[in-house]
Amino acid sequence: IVWAGEGSDVSEDADEIEMEEIIITVERRSQSLQSLAGTAANFSRNLLDMTGTNSVENLEKLLPGLQIGNQEGNIEIFIRGIGSDNNTELGDPAAATHIDGVYIPRPSGLSSMWHDIERVEVNVGPQGTLRGRNATAGSLNIISRKPNFDGLEVEAEAEIGNYSARVFKAMMNFPVSDKVALRFSGMTFNRDSFYTNVGPTAGFVTIPGKDNDLGVRAQMMIKPNDRLKMLLAFDYNEEKGTGYPVTNVSAAIGFGGIRADQLKDPRRVVYGNGSSSEDTTHWGASATITYDFDDFSVEYLGTYRELAFSTLQFNPLTPEFPGVEAFFTQSNIDQYNIFQWKRDSNSVIQELRFYSPDDSRLRWTAGAFYMKEDQYTFLGGTDDRNPFFLGIEFNQPNTDSESLSFYGDATYDVTDRFHVSAGVRWTDEKKSRLGGIGVLAGIGGIFGADGSGPRIGTPGFEFAIRDRTIFDPDINGDGVITSAEKLATYLDGINSDGVSDDFMALLTEAAAGGLNIAAQNASVGDKFIDWRFRLAYDLSDDNMIYALVSTGHKAPGLNDNITPTVAPTYKGEKVTLYEVGIKNELDLAGRKATLNLSVFYNDYKDQVFQSLISASAAANLLGLPQDQVPGGGGSIAFRFNAAKSSIKGFNLEGSIELPANIRLGGNVLYLDAKFDEGRVIDPRFGAFTTFPNADPNRFFGPFDPATQPNFFDFLAGPPFNQTLNAFDFDGDGVLEGAGEDLTRDLKGNRLPRTPKWSVNINLSQVIELEKGSFDWLVNFAYRASHFLTAFNGTGVEPLTGEAAPSFYDKVDSYVNIDIGVGYNFDDDGRVRLEGYVSNLTQGIHATSQLSDGFN
Repeated sequence: IVWAGEGSDVSEDADEIEMEEIIITVERRSQSLQSLAGTAANFSRNLLDMTGTNSVENLEKLLPGLQIGNQEGNIEIFIRGIGSDNNTELGDPAAATHIDGVYIPRPSGLSSMWHDIERVEVNVGPQGTLRGRNATAGSLNIISRKPNFDGLEVEAEAEIGNYSARVFKAMMNFPVSDKVALRFSGMTFNRDSFYTNVGPTAGFVTIPGKDNDLGVRAQMMIKPNDRLKMLLAFDYNEEKGTGYPVTNVSAAIGFGGIRADQLKDPRRVVYGNGSSSEDTTHWGASATITYDFDDFSVEYLGTYRELAFSTLQFNPLTPEFPGVEAFFTQSNIDQYNIFQWKRDSNSVIQELRFYSPDDSRLRWTAGAFYMKEDQYTFLGGTDDRNPFFLGIEFNQPNTDSESLSFYGDATYDVTDRFHVSAGVRWTDEKKSRLGGIGVLAGIGGIFGADGSGPRIGTPGFEFAIRDRTIFDPDINGDGVITSAEKLATYLDGINSDGVSDDFMALLTEAAAGGLNIAAQNASVGDKFIDWRFRLAYDLSDDNMIYALVSTGHKAPGLNDNITPTVAPTYKGEKVTLYEVGIKNELDLAGRKATLNLSVFYNDYKDQVFQSLISASAAANLLGLPQDQVPGGGGSIAFRFNAAKSSIKGFNLEGSIELPANIRLGGNVLYLDAKFDEGRVIDPRFGAFTTFPNADPNRFFGPFDPATQPNFFDFLAGPPFNQTLNAFDFDGDGVLEGAGEDLTRDLKGNRLPRTPKWSVNINLSQVIELEKGSFDWLVNFAYRASHFLTAFNGTGVEPLTGEAAPSFYDKVDSYVNIDIGVGYNFDDDGRVRLEGYVSNLTQGIHATSQLSDGFN
């Protein structure tokens, strides 16, 4: 329900489903979407409301080629197969996210900004010149409504839905004078979890997924005269609740013998003990100052943003599967496997831009961009009852990133019909992390009376986090790290033990010698040039053909330390887009219509991939001596430049006005996205690996089936070799890593998150009534089957032909249907009743997947 006061433009938004000229600013100046010589999309406020698109993640259902996931609070944006799943301090996203044109380096906590929005724009393909930093996939810009001088406007909106969803939004716009206008808006959003606990702890454990969000925005528009305009903005966003659950399918595979796709409902899960929580605040202040000279304009944009993300997760032990009751043992349920993450990001961005008027024959832009980001990162976890591994801690108090660039771009009308565009951008990227520490707490082969390992992380356990004082394990500075120093360093990261913890009684100085503790110090940098060149020709006032080439770079990044002195880096990614297209406005039997076709090819180089492997396996791949990896190393996220790919296809889109004020629109995308070359580490080969001349008990300790029943039943693929006490995947008697390749050839595989066919069809109508109006909209989205990882796993190990259910990463084709209806009670649209059904088919599909050899 929406109520609006005098001056509100709600009625205008309600009529947007009628065909009209769509104005966009994807190239940082106003132009018609039909006149853009490239591919972009515009989602109006009305479309977002009517389809129930109430967050960034929901946008993917509106645009073919757009895939957006949420991995533990990180927003992962992929456009036509180009993207990044690394939003930690070690790397950066590959799609540039903006709020009102302001670059957002860490796109977390954006859902609570979803109020008083005018539109969302997506520019497809590398935008290295005009949008610059990390825009290899494209750019996404959330544009809010701005203060105006039209008079007092007041809006209030209330929404209820299933999962106890309750949303309230409000806005007020009022001119203080003919030179100053203010606008305030805000929202609250509350919803229960999508997950259901079907285990013995149901009823007294709080499960992840519950949201309690708050967002406010204040803007001041100042226009002292016709030449000067200043927009001052402040936003504060808060997301609280129970965090972001993940579904660990290892038990379903090991005990139930079924793949992830065979689960009846992956949101029906079994929880152990412990309740999850999440607390994110994201706020920023910006100033945009524009002055119009006679022949050009100058714009200054300055912004400061702070993101504080904190989550404590007790993730599900297993999804529900036939026979899951056998999993309900005391040792399984009574677990406190903590996953705790804190990320703080402070960023300053300044940009100075000069540009010509939009109606100039030579339309040019030139400017400079500078960004500085400081981050604090903590990641900690405990593995309760694990006989080999106590947990991890990464504590990084200081990660600095800097980006400086200079750019210029111009379009020249050679004739009234022939247009040429060219641009170039020079960028200098730097990233460093100093003074941090990484602790992989593997003690190896310590069992309790029930066959399980030490207790850790039970109620009362707390990491020290910012209270840690020891970051260099060589405490006395003599160049030798003793077992006593390792023990002291590990314990410095813990503030208090849990009430049932007994790990302290087992963690002797001798056992602590196996701890892998390394300082986290590294830096990386790169300088590169991006450019674009474009030709466009107007066949008539309503028809245009174009051809363009554009490039984009993603900043390089870091890895955690493999050894105390080695932290591998990886190069930035590069994408070159080649695209030709035609855009047409047609008159079909007196009906307005559009029909656009583009054919494209992306040359994608130095792709970065992540494998969850042991530090030892990573050291082996890098040719580092194994004796430099203390204790053999636990599992780490290792990122590396792995591949080169080709992404080609075509995009056909159009719309037509039909009788009775009905509008039909469609968008079809065909993608042929494959790896040309590259090898990626197979997590099962590298998760825990023994090497030549290594003690076979180095990682696991002696294996005794009598005291470890079913422990290795979790392993996927070929069995654990109990005779060799290590992995021998192909059964030739040679341990993986001791003479066999740990990598898998990617050539010919499809890129992750690239359905071959993606289709959107929307149908809408406005019906004028004697009093008020009624409108409806249906959005149909089809996505063909696709894979979530580079392995293209089908559940079968290609080397042996045996079952490998944990590598099944296929998402079956699916259909999403959204229906929205609205009724304006009067011609001015001051009171509106609206309803929608999002995901009418009630389909559930995965948007992100990690495989670490066990899960």
